[in-house]
Amino acid sequence: MRRLIAIAAALVALAAGGYASAANEPAVLSGTGTGDKAIDFEIYVDGRVKKGAVVGEIPLVRMLNAKFRCEFQGGPSGRNDYVWGSVPNDDAARIKNGKFKMVQENESSDGRFVLSRYTLKGKAKAKGKTVTLTGTFEAELSEGGLEFGGCVTEPEGFKLKGKI
Repeated sequence: MRRLIAIAAALVALAAGGYASAANEPAVLSGTGTGDKAIDFEIYVDGRVKKGAVVGEIPLVRMLNAKFRCEFQGGPSGRNDYVWGSVPNDDAARIKNGKFKMVQENESSDGRFVLSRYTLKGKAKAKGKTVTLTGTFEAELSEGGLEFGGCVTEPEGFKLKGKI
């Protein structure tokens, strides 16, 4: 019976793309921003290398100590931490054909206003088990809706390497 359950679990993991497994933790690629070295990035990659290409998804991005500016008159500016994550991974950024792109908008409860928008885009390359991610991440936040102004970061660049 246990063997039958193990085979069924393996088939489910294979049907899910072969990289979404409870036993496998996502790899964490970390480093500083390409333009602003004060920014720290942590990008989680849930995937594998298949035939020299990265196959998988990015379920979590952390951009720490990023510059922001608020667009309304006399608005503050400074540095803050921004975290985007999808739980469950339905909205995760899929890595496909060496590229990934995700734009996630969170709306007000009545659906009339966009309260936040996170944009992630870039490329994924693999050499052996080492993966290199290059791209940008941007966060836009507003309590009253982005249509009326809010606090934004510039698209901040990253180039991160790590093993998956």
